[in-house]
Amino acid sequence: MQRSFQTSNKTFFFLFLLFVTGILVIPAYGQGDLRQQAKAENKHVLIFYHGSDWCVSGETILKVWNNPKVQSKLAETFLTGTYDVPAVNSAAIEASNAPAKSLRVDITQYPAIACYTPNGECFAIWGNIPFDVTASVIVKRTAALLDVWKKAEALK
Repeated sequence: MQRSFQTSNKTFFFLFLLFVTGILVIPAYGQGDLRQQAKAENKHVLIFYHGSDWCVSGETILKVWNNPKVQSKLAETFLTGTYDVPAVNSAAIEASNAPAKSLRVDITQYPAIACYTPNGECFAIWGNIPFDVTASVIVKRTAALLDVWKKAEALK
């Protein structure tokens, strides 16, 4: 009895490590891909990165990010998504991350908003967003990042 329990624990631990490191991926079916959608619609993309089980300020900002008024205003210019980077991953989190997975970049300061071109190139990251950020600041700051990118593109 004890030997069987040890073996199953080892198997579980091995599968858990594979999943957490990203070697074992559980596909999410029926999810759209923001990169493909952005290219098709020729729209820029904003992705909010947070850690649901360790980033308290990210969870506070997520409530502002998900506010229908904020999403409506951002949708005028951008496609939006979220990417959860938890300490402990799960199939549900992987599924919710699926639309933004092809655009994932390494973030060093959480929470963060990454801005992408319609071709999927990340051109700006606003990291270490303060927990008390307001909806209007999110809308204004992301619009300013896009304006800077447009000016830089015009100089090329």
